[in-house]
Amino acid sequence: MLARAVFFIVAFGVANSALAAPKDLVLFVEKANAQTLADKIQPLPELKMVKTQAMNTKGLRNPFDTPAKLRVKETPTQIADDKQYEPDLARRKTPLEKIPLENLKFSGVIEQSGHFWAIITNVKNRHANIVQVGDYIGRDYGRVDKITAKYVEIDERKKGKEGQWLKVNTVLKLDQAE
Repeated sequence: MLARAVFFIVAFGVANSALAAPKDLVLFVEKANAQTLADKIQPLPELKMVKTQAMNTKGLRNPFDTPAKLRVKETPTQIADDKQYEPDLARRKTPLEKIPLENLKFSGVIEQSGHFWAIITNVKNRHANIVQVGDYIGRDYGRVDKITAKYVEIDERKKGKEGQWLKVNTVLKLDQAE
């Protein structure tokens, strides 16, 4: 106990003597400030208050999403029979069918002996998936119909305004931005 008390008294005394007499440091700083040729820094200009305005974003696209014109080309096909284009609703869905087609991009192609596989990347988490003709992608029952070096054709099934099923041919073009 006595040793601790002595230690704290000595430590406090050393700290006080070091704080009380930094004369050489004070002199050095004053000398350095006197020799400095730099101009004094001007204060920042006073900020002007700007009146805020409300913005109506209804009907505008999200600026962080890729415009549909650049990503997907769709052409709906007219139908003669309501059941003709109905998708197989009992079929087990693949993980890529949980992702909207707008969030998928065609990143590349793998070719071996004339058979093509497409590299499809999720733009949200950048996970890449390999698909082939016959695989399903997108939320609208999209089935990969054709894979080339420049694009992937997808046959989607969407509900029309009157509840009928429509066949929509969608093309994902190769994203060469990477």
